[in-house]
Amino acid sequence: MSAEEKAQTDRIAWAKWLVSYRSHVRALAPAPPALTASAAEWSAWYNGVQALDIQRAAVMSHANPKFILRNYLAQRAIELAEAGEYSEVQNLMALLRDPYDLHGTAAALKLPHAADNAPVSGTACTPNPTQAIATHLSFEYV
Repeated sequence: MSAEEKAQTDRIAWAKWLVSYRSHVRALAPAPPALTASAAEWSAWYNGVQALDIQRAAVMSHANPKFILRNYLAQRAIELAEAGEYSEVQNLMALLRDPYDLHGTAAALKLPHAADNAPVSGTACTPNPTQAIATHLSFEYV
């Protein structure tokens, strides 16, 4: 398959997916009332949409972790533990017990962002050095 054929196949696949996704979203959300509808009808529709947004946000909060362990955090905890300081290991363990915690545990522990003090290492799996640095320097808070 040539590059042009692959690009065409990909465009068709994406177009099909978008049609399917649009149908899915339309099935979830209530249709808006007619433009001539009363204020009460518009208000009821808006409240329904807001309720769906709240439900969607709750589902997303439980499906996507707020905290993801990064190599530089684990390495820092290991180095401190080897020096006899185990508080960082305990902090990370508290976060890893409930990575979906929405109550600010990660912020309360004041973990540094990678860009603040993490050395860049060659651990990223990418042939592009710029992408490797960007991947390594990603934040641990999601």
